[in-house]
Amino acid sequence: MPNTEKDLADIEYRNRLRAEAGLPLLDPLAEAARLANAREQALFESYFEQERHRFVHLWADRSQNFWTKMGIWNAVRKKLREEMQTRHD
Repeated sequence: MPNTEKDLADIEYRNRLRAEAGLPLLDPLAEAARLANAREQALFESYFEQERHRFVHLWADRSQNFWTKMGIWNAVRKKLREEMQTRHD
C-alpha cells in the first residue's frame, strides 16, 4: 500500500527537524522504501494472526521436535505471505 507522497512530505519535515538539531539527514528514497517495507511487514503480521488458526494443527503435535515445528512454522508463514500477495495483486 504505497503512500509515497505523504511519506516524502513526512520525511521532508523530519529532515528539517534533524537539520535544526544538527543530526544527519535521511535519504528520502531509502527512508520511503524502509517505511513501505515496514508497512508491508505490519500488514503481513496482521494477516498471519488472522489466518494462523488454519494451520495450528500442523505444529500442535507434541511428538515433533523443535526444528520440525520451526520448519512447519516457516513454511506456513511463506504460504500465507504468497497467499496474501496473490490476494492483493
